[in-house]
Amino acid sequence: DQHLQHMSSHTFFRTGHYHEAVESNKIAVASDAAFLKHGLVPYGPGHDLAFLVCSALWGGERAVAYRYSTELQQLYTKAPSRQDGPS
Repeated sequence: DQHLQHMSSHTFFRTGHYHEAVESNKIAVASDAAFLKHGLVPYGPGHDLAFLVCSALWGGERAVAYRYSTELQQLYTKAPSRQDGPS
């Protein structure tokens, strides 16, 4: 489940392993995209993207941060009132 794929990034981030946090969030974001493609609402797609961007910035991965910040913007542009998780 994409939420569990994302959760390890909290530990990675808090211990200074920012690249690992980025990578675990990339996996979660890919799972989120698969849910959304099928009309399902994943748990926290906005949070996963925001945490990926934050981890990339703290880890000095500027290009990654820019790429995924654009995806984050698109997520909320497409459905600004959608809850960031299942209802």
